[in-house]
Amino acid sequence: MKIDSKKYPLQPRWPLNIDPIDGPYESIREAKESIQQNFIFLLQTIPGEWPMDPELGVGVSTYLFETYNSADLVSFKSNLRIQINKYLPSIKLVEANFIHSEQDQDSLNTTLKITYSIDALGVLDEIDFGLDTSYKTEVFNVFTPDTVSKFGKDF
Repeated sequence: MKIDSKKYPLQPRWPLNIDPIDGPYESIREAKESIQQNFIFLLQTIPGEWPMDPELGVGVSTYLFETYNSADLVSFKSNLRIQINKYLPSIKLVEANFIHSEQDQDSLNTTLKITYSIDALGVLDEIDFGLDTSYKTEVFNVFTPDTVSKFGKDF
């Protein structure tokens, strides 16, 4: 029996909005969007924030006041990979870098650019996190089937 992913809600969409069709909250109905939302939650959750699993979370906001090229920023990628492998095994990390220009350094801004894949869905996506107060987190689907092929089978 095939389940129509458009018919059944997987989880509430964040931020919560009232939806007269799905009941109390607007729902996510696609696996890709559900996994993306879970990934963003994992990135934003600070370790220790969940009492039942104090190891859960990357805590992107804890890197806000790190100096450029600090040891914590250098170890971020390995910490991210550990968290993904443990809590979201359907995601493969392709690349994660802090991007900033000299002007950004002067104004204490940086952007975390994460490229990841969801092999089961054939998805290659990018998330940009701004680590300053004026930048909103955005998820971009910047890859098309043509650009995915350049990464090969294992991205």
